[in-house]
Amino acid sequence: MIESIPDKGVLRAVELERWMIQDDLANKRTVPIHDATSILDFCHFLTAAKLGGEIHPSVLPMEHVPFYRETVGRLMKAGELPAYAIEHFDATFSDAFLTSLAV
Repeated sequence: MIESIPDKGVLRAVELERWMIQDDLANKRTVPIHDATSILDFCHFLTAAKLGGEIHPSVLPMEHVPFYRETVGRLMKAGELPAYAIEHFDATFSDAFLTSLAV
């Protein structure tokens, strides 16, 4: 879905998705927790990156990382995220993933 949204609308669409998932979880609607957690972590990352907030390391499903990383790059090119966002993405998700493998 995000691929078809114009760059300027992606952050808003992601925010709406976050609200819907949180509502689904709060109302005990069936949501694959693996995917919900991944999407929520990515939504929090985008918000923090946009606002310059603190970003906590998190582990994403390996199959989600390329799409999320591509989205961050797309938003940086469009001026929706700061130029350092991809570095923060890598530090937040890649480092957390590698640390999880070492445990």
